[in-house]
Amino acid sequence: MNSKINLFALSILISGSAFAESLSCYDQGLKYSSQISEDAVNSISSYCLDQVYSIAPNLNENNRAPASLSNNTFPKNYEINREKKIEVFSLENILVVRKDGKENIYAGSKTGLKFIEAVTVDPSGDTVAVLNRGSSSKQVLVFSTKYSGNIRPQSVISGKEINPINSIAFSQNGKEIYLNDGVNKKLLSVEKEKDSRKQDPALHPVFNERLVFNKKDEVSYIKSSGDDFLYLNGQFLHSVAKTFDKGNWTLDLSVVGATNPKGFYVSNSGKEIKIVTNKNGVKTVQFPGK
Repeated sequence: MNSKINLFALSILISGSAFAESLSCYDQGLKYSSQISEDAVNSISSYCLDQVYSIAPNLNENNRAPASLSNNTFPKNYEINREKKIEVFSLENILVVRKDGKENIYAGSKTGLKFIEAVTVDPSGDTVAVLNRGSSSKQVLVFSTKYSGNIRPQSVISGKEINPINSIAFSQNGKEIYLNDGVNKKLLSVEKEKDSRKQDPALHPVFNERLVFNKKDEVSYIKSSGDDFLYLNGQFLHSVAKTFDKGNWTLDLSVVGATNPKGFYVSNSGKEIKIVTNKNGVKTVQFPGK
């Protein structure tokens, strides 16, 4: 009897794999489930995973990232925590976390993932947050990296404050998520454990204003690193104190040939900053004061 059940499950898995291959990557993400059934996708096709992984840059100086990376969401859809050896990738409605040598996939109806605009991972490596664009509004969805699959987010942060957000980053202590409002030219913060789904209003998100940018600023990318909060404003990279009470330094990235920069990553040593350009090249600058 058990052998018949196992053969039946195996046949569904095989047909499910063929079913997945026939779907677009987005539809695979929609139908992803750990449950075995004829109309569910139990694994994301290798083609789609290749597409997900292709968004990661080659962070060696002057090397180019894959030529397919020409969209405006890169490099907001990739994050790395070198200390914890975690990489986070996203494409459309599929989120992949590489942790402890394992490939963890988040997708499916329970996740709420519709279209991922940006990702960030906390310093401990235990939590990943996603800026998700739904059918009518945006939300920040927070997941534990200890679990994966078609699972519900640990918390959902929503509200009118989220719609103009274009970039997110965890604070250095991992308790808050910074939100860059590209429309109203300001930086907000919110506690990651607040949840808009809760009935108790005390548990709902409270958005705090941290910085106000100039009206002409075009802040497109943010990151917290040690004692610095970094943000990309056109061709300039700025640093302010993590307490947001004073500026530290400003770099003109055009000096190193990083025209139209799209994002940046701090090196493993913390002494260099890798600048990703609009043609997916990578330029390296010294981290001031390090």
